[in-house]
Amino acid sequence: MALTTGEILRLRRMAGESSKPDEERMLDDATLQDIADEVGLVPDAVDLTPADVGYAPTYDLYRTAAEGWREKAGMIAEGYNIKVEGAQFNRSEAYEHYLKQATRYAGMANNLTVLT
Repeated sequence: MALTTGEILRLRRMAGESSKPDEERMLDDATLQDIADEVGLVPDAVDLTPADVGYAPTYDLYRTAAEGWREKAGMIAEGYNIKVEGAQFNRSEAYEHYLKQATRYAGMANNLTVLT
């Protein structure tokens, strides 16, 4: 299963990766695809799930973007705040921002709860 080129480009924008050169991105396209395959697959237009024969790959990009922001937060979680020659660098602010973005996109994701 694979995201379309348009979905990849949109995920780059949603995950804050679209304006960076490829070598500076925290989440490359393969990682975005992996995240989408792990958490973003949802029932398709005829309500088939990924386990069903005939399923058409359908992704919740908001859920995928939320997980991408969480992964980015994890990458910098052990960062530190330092003050050098009067300049202060607060890695914790970036961490908090990443988690806020994750919360924002998680709030837009489809609810996959099934009533039984």
